[in-house]
Amino acid sequence: MDTRSAAWHYLLDKAWPLRTKLGLFLLVTGLALLGAYMLRTPALSEAGFHTLVILLLAAGLWISEAIPAFAVGLLVIGLELLLLSFRPNDPTPLAWEQFVNPWASPVVWLLLGGFCMATAAEQTRLDQRLSAFMVSFLGPKPGMFLLGILLTTAILSMFISNTATAALMMTVIGPFVARLGPHEPFRKALPLGIALSASVGGMGTIIGSPPNAIALGYVQSIGLDISFLDWMLFGVPLGLGLVVLVWAVLRWRYAGALQTLPGLPTEAEAAAARHFSLAQLIVMGTFTVTVGLWLTSAWHGVSVAAISFLPIVVFAVTGILKSEQIRLLPWDTLMLVAGGLSLGVAIRETGLADYLVGALPLDPSGQVAFTILLLGYVTVGLSNIMSNTAAATILIPLGGTLLPEHALPVAVVISLSASAAVLLPISTPPNAIAYATGWLRQKDFTLLGLVIGLLAPPLFVWTMQLLG
Repeated sequence: MDTRSAAWHYLLDKAWPLRTKLGLFLLVTGLALLGAYMLRTPALSEAGFHTLVILLLAAGLWISEAIPAFAVGLLVIGLELLLLSFRPNDPTPLAWEQFVNPWASPVVWLLLGGFCMATAAEQTRLDQRLSAFMVSFLGPKPGMFLLGILLTTAILSMFISNTATAALMMTVIGPFVARLGPHEPFRKALPLGIALSASVGGMGTIIGSPPNAIALGYVQSIGLDISFLDWMLFGVPLGLGLVVLVWAVLRWRYAGALQTLPGLPTEAEAAAARHFSLAQLIVMGTFTVTVGLWLTSAWHGVSVAAISFLPIVVFAVTGILKSEQIRLLPWDTLMLVAGGLSLGVAIRETGLADYLVGALPLDPSGQVAFTILLLGYVTVGLSNIMSNTAAATILIPLGGTLLPEHALPVAVVISLSASAAVLLPISTPPNAIAYATGWLRQKDFTLLGLVIGLLAPPLFVWTMQLLG
């Protein structure tokens, strides 16, 4: 092939994805405009109409993935400024500050503190050391080893990104899976269990999953609040309960003749895992103090967002996190969350939430539990095909407006349901990581995806009813 031909084919290879995404972007934009015009009535204000266009456009772009999810979050803020704050000849523009302030929201700082702790653990290899340390105590019995791995995954994902947790634990189990025969059923139980435990484990804390932070941001915006400890009081039992359910189904589904696992750490390796470096001790100490202050914020009065500065400052000053690591923090997630919070502000302030709720053909006042349950199932469905953060961003403000007297349980159920969407390999990053190992096929996710997706929302609603 000559140089000119090679260059032409290279150009086509690069241009085709760009043309496809541009075409998809224009198609979604057209459908968003068409949908907004079809839903518009005289009761909807001009600002509400513009917000409806932004909402439909964001939902379409999040589902189609024509542009990255974080870019949609930035686009949302930009369109809000253009259409709601700086629109020419608008006699009553909305204050632009309320659309950009979410970038400095306490929720964003809370997540940033959590990301810094997770990155510090990775940078010092503390996460690998702790995983090896835990594995050495699990023993050679497949059932108990599986349970220990799933619980370890769930606990880590309460404080570390579920994506990072899944990647770490896949590395931990790699040697064990490699020693299993290609037809050994237990070979599938480990990666599948890790993927699902990383997702449901994130339910346990506010920083465990972005939808949880979206819920916190919403309830704070309407004058309510929920402390870090209060969230853990119901989030941890729910998350660990679902992990036990996953373990039980995996034991039933992938029960084999395997009696003892090969390749567990030797005594020498286990002893080596008990010795920590100075940097690892600093990370562990900072982690312990930070989480302790988070849990007791209701007693000492310091907000969880302010406490989140502790790990940021300590790791920067001690050099555990250098500029290279700071640049590698998941800023895209923070941009997505900020965009989601900003969209929620626009939906509420322009009256769009009230308008959409008024257009629904049901009266939720007499069927609160059923309505919350329905919102939970809708969240699971949407989160299986789009970002769970995006789904929570759209549904939490609408659900809170639909049931204003029950806004707190609505926000909690929707956020938890977003983490229960694990039906497809593309549903969550942990699922994608597990699928990418080559140890699983798409159908392997179906059974547990259906079990969790069907059982979790009623469990969440029942828990909220018990808590009042």
